[in-house]
Amino acid sequence: MFMEVTLRRVPPDPNNSPVDGIRILAMLPRHWRTGLRRESGDVIIEVRLDASATARAIRREISRAIADPSVGDWEPAGSRFVPDAAWERGRR
Repeated sequence: MFMEVTLRRVPPDPNNSPVDGIRILAMLPRHWRTGLRRESGDVIIEVRLDASATARAIRREISRAIADPSVGDWEPAGSRFVPDAAWERGRR
């Protein structure tokens, strides 16, 4: 199972670069399986759920990362759980 967390720049900017998303990924625990994609100007962080990457831990670590001034102004815009099979299909 994966958790997707959508982050939106404040104020919204559909032309923003995913570089901040890469910085946010770099601030997450290194042992987490993560992914990144961009949709309509939003950044979507994908994290595989496991014993250390619980939904609560993921939200806490992403909140900590986006509070860092080096990544600019982002806010969580939503999250959802994606089964492994659906996530793999979306990757092809």
